[in-house]
Amino acid sequence: LWYKTHVFTYTIDAVAEEAVVLFFFAVLLHSRLALLGRGYGTKRASILMLVTWLGPVVAFIYGFHLSYQVYVLQLDVILASVGLGSLMLEAVLIAVLGLVLADNLAERLVLLLGSGATVAAGVVLGLLHLSLESSTAFPDQDQPTTVSMR
Repeated sequence: LWYKTHVFTYTIDAVAEEAVVLFFFAVLLHSRLALLGRGYGTKRASILMLVTWLGPVVAFIYGFHLSYQVYVLQLDVILASVGLGSLMLEAVLIAVLGLVLADNLAERLVLLLGSGATVAAGVVLGLLHLSLESSTAFPDQDQPTTVSMR
């Protein structure tokens, strides 16, 4: 964000919005990691259920960084893609661990649904970025314009 504000023209509102989103993203990731460590340490599926249902929120924030910033750098795309991929892999691994630790069918179902929602959100947001990347707001903006003076 510091680099973008010095290189590109940003309004104060856009900088504030991206800074707030980054702050809440860091808090969310930290809380997910803390809950995941506690859930693994205590071997409780209920904590892992909470972690899996925080996954789609994290995926939507990654999607924001992929598609809806004022300026999206190639480095942003690479980091967000790696983050989405690792989030989806993490969701699958948490589902496997949760299936082992869960005591009843309801816990297993909630874990599977949360992991599925995380993977689905990651796939949808990745595909959304690809569709936005290939389309432009002005269909002929990449074509050279010819101006004739009469």
